[in-house]
Amino acid sequence: MNKTLFKNEKQADLFKIGLTIFLYLIVFSIFKAGLDFQKLVPIKLLEKPEKNITYTYNLNVNGKLTNIEFNEKKTLDQILDSYFEKNIQFINYYQGMSIDSIYNSKNIYITIGDNEINFKKLPADVLESETKIKVNY
Repeated sequence: MNKTLFKNEKQADLFKIGLTIFLYLIVFSIFKAGLDFQKLVPIKLLEKPEKNITYTYNLNVNGKLTNIEFNEKKTLDQILDSYFEKNIQFINYYQGMSIDSIYNSKNIYITIGDNEINFKKLPADVLESETKIKVNY
């Protein structure tokens, strides 16, 4: 039957090449259709949307009230570092952190809520939102 369908080997080779190209085009079109469908489906439907939660800390620095907002809960040293930026100097110890000076002042008083904090050993606990922090230097 092979001899009657093709006159010579050259035609048989061309038929095999054509059939292979046709199969590759079918496989390629299936993958292309899958990619096009994937672009149509919004990613937001696949993932649960994350609520944008902000944590606010009430900071009273020498009588000046400021509200600082963050996207995640912060520790006291992170809050003070973001407020004072380069004007605060921390000392890192093996067991924690302390404040050396704020604006070169070493006379520092810090209270969280109604509790006075020893600035020589800062707490490493994460503070809850709406925490009132009072800093006098």
